[in-house]
Amino acid sequence: MTLTRSRGSIRRMAGWLHAEVGVLLPFLAGTCLRVFRLRDQVLVDDEWHAVHKLLSSDYISILMDFGWTDHSIPLTLFYRLVSDIAGLTETVMRLPSLAAGGVALLVVPILSRDLIGRRSSLVLAWLLAISPLHVFFSRYARPYSLILLLSFAALIAFYRWWSGGSGRWRLAYVLCAVTAPWFHLSCMPMVLAPPAFALGSRLFRRDAFARSVREILVTGLAALGGLTFLLILPTVNKFGTVSVKLGKGALDLPAVLGAWELLLGTTFPWMALLLTTSIGLGILAMASSRPDLLAYLGFPLIVQLAALLVLKPDMLAAPIVLARYSIVLLPILLAWLALGLTEIDSLLKRRTMVSFAPAVTLVVMVSLTLTSPLWTYAYQPNNFTGHAYLQFAFDPKLYLKCFQPVTVPEFYRELGRREPGSLLVVEAPWYFHWHSFAYYQMIHRQRVMIGFVDTRAGATRLGEIPAGRSGISFASTIHVSDHELLRRQGVSYVIFHRRLTEETRSFFGDPPVDVGNWVRQYTVLYGPPVYDGDWLTVFDVRRPPAPVSQPAFTFDGPRPEHLQPGARWRQPTRLKAEHAAALAGGPAHAAAQRLPLRWPRYATPREHRRDAGSGGSSRARPSRTCAFRES
Repeated sequence: MTLTRSRGSIRRMAGWLHAEVGVLLPFLAGTCLRVFRLRDQVLVDDEWHAVHKLLSSDYISILMDFGWTDHSIPLTLFYRLVSDIAGLTETVMRLPSLAAGGVALLVVPILSRDLIGRRSSLVLAWLLAISPLHVFFSRYARPYSLILLLSFAALIAFYRWWSGGSGRWRLAYVLCAVTAPWFHLSCMPMVLAPPAFALGSRLFRRDAFARSVREILVTGLAALGGLTFLLILPTVNKFGTVSVKLGKGALDLPAVLGAWELLLGTTFPWMALLLTTSIGLGILAMASSRPDLLAYLGFPLIVQLAALLVLKPDMLAAPIVLARYSIVLLPILLAWLALGLTEIDSLLKRRTMVSFAPAVTLVVMVSLTLTSPLWTYAYQPNNFTGHAYLQFAFDPKLYLKCFQPVTVPEFYRELGRREPGSLLVVEAPWYFHWHSFAYYQMIHRQRVMIGFVDTRAGATRLGEIPAGRSGISFASTIHVSDHELLRRQGVSYVIFHRRLTEETRSFFGDPPVDVGNWVRQYTVLYGPPVYDGDWLTVFDVRRPPAPVSQPAFTFDGPRPEHLQPGARWRQPTRLKAEHAAALAGGPAHAAAQRLPLRWPRYATPREHRRDAGSGGSSRARPSRTCAFRES
């Protein structure tokens, strides 16, 4: 009997795989894009928010605080638990986002099949698989891919129950609607919109689905009650961390157009026009065939965008911020796009002699693939695929100039003449939210680790792990005091950035970090530096350090370099006037608050390599509007 049941299960599984092969192929392709070189990536920017929180808080504190930086309560609790039990790594931090991104590749097209048709759902599967924005957020240790999956599942689950489905769909809606805003509050308008729409339809339309007002109210109140249970503690305790960010943003046309490009996944105007037209055709096709479904899908979209207009969260003028808060709308837009492409193919087949049904769809898919911004970070090695110059806009020429240093030190050009990936260098110190190391790596093409310089065992500077802290083991970071680990990792050079704020043109007012003590200690251990320029001091650490009897010093936090006894630094290259004013908080900094949609082109990664090899001018041509407001 057991053998018979096993054979029956195998047959059913084989039958399901055969029936779903159209969805499995884009799932496999999309999964490959999302795991490509993921283990090599350095945690950057917003990925550190949860780390900072778990370093300074216990479970209760995490549970009762939204955080100034939206660390995501459930994610941070998960990270803290893993840190206490098994040890936290970069891969573990990205695992929830990666898993949600992979599940969405299956769930979104399967749930959409009965709504837009099997053929359009297959097109949707491919569109989501190659969507650059979804690929990025599936690789990013933030909750955006999670809320996309949960919000879309909540939307479809409610529609299935409302249109006559079983009570399991109702339960699925409540669970997803409760969980999604707990990961990130930005999706709350969308997940609470379905009951409001159903209630309005029931009150004002007699031909609405046969669900009573009482059933709809109970469902909506169940979702609202679950949210209240999860969010009441942080709301009462630290709602100020959320309210302080509201009313500070401003939505303008450049932000809308930039976010639209990010959602479409293209930087080419002709491609954006084609995709936008196809979305419009998809909306018209749904309006003619299923107007009730169009109204149901359009209402949460309008509610989500209206909430952003009313609440005006901080930094809304940055296209990536608007795209993050609108990421839950991506499956709806791609579903309309898939439906539009299918309609074009059907029309073309009926009115022309074209016998190959998906001709237009195939052309669009190939064009999206060949022109995809994902090719931008395909160069190897690249340890910064989550860096802001790739994340803030898929066309790196728009934001790359922000992260250009004042000059490119000759040492990086010399590294660029070596075989790519043959050396491992440590960059120290860094600002986790703003640095030029990704720009430098485009030139030198060597593997990079981040070096920590703070030796305090308690609170450290942001973007670093306290020395000796157990439970966190990041493969992409190393403390410069751990000489044995430097040797085991095969590090070739340790690069100390002496004037990091001026070198990287940071506009955030970060305090300078003094590395004079480290330079002196490394001089004693490894001999004179192999490079000592205006900005860098570089040591070759491939030989064992010399034994020393002097006690180890402690890092007392950032202090002005001129106050350090015996400090002697070269005068750095003079900053251009607008950057000097910006660093000092002058008028240029105020003007730099604007985020233009298009900035002058600088160079592609291939051109950077060519310049590095030819010994071209290393002076950057900085943009006068290349800055962001601190959130």
